[in-house]
Amino acid sequence: MRWKDEGPQHLVTVPSFWCGRFAVTFGEWDAYRKGCFIAHNPDDLGWGRGNRPVINVSWDDAKKYITWLNEHTGKRYRLLSEAEWEYACRAWTTTAYSTGAKITNTQANVKASRTVPVGSYLPNAFGLYDMHGNVGEWTEDCYHKSYAGAPTDGSAWLTGSCSA
Repeated sequence: MRWKDEGPQHLVTVPSFWCGRFAVTFGEWDAYRKGCFIAHNPDDLGWGRGNRPVINVSWDDAKKYITWLNEHTGKRYRLLSEAEWEYACRAWTTTAYSTGAKITNTQANVKASRTVPVGSYLPNAFGLYDMHGNVGEWTEDCYHKSYAGAPTDGSAWLTGSCSA
């Protein structure tokens, strides 16, 4: 395990779901801001906007974006549960990373000091890009120090430290 709070491992049955191939970009976020006028304008730290993944947004900002996206497209989007995200990230593997037991900066943006445009590295076996590295991603779940007691049906864990 990479982090002490990434356990214990437990069996989870994840029902079918859809997932975006790329992280939300600054370009998409800026279209949202233009469309609703009250959205948070996150700082890109001088790294660039456009096709780079949006950074410096809170969980609440992400939820507001999803609400706007649902209204704007007429579709139903949501944050993935932690279990769904991990399943999508691992892409049928049982190793620490979808790339194996280790990961290098030639496989993902894991040791860089700034973001890179989405899709700069090869996708995982599910065709999803940048699941390792580049930016942290929000999930629907509340924070827990351990997976002990986590749902086994793939749903989000909505109790615990939800402000963390």
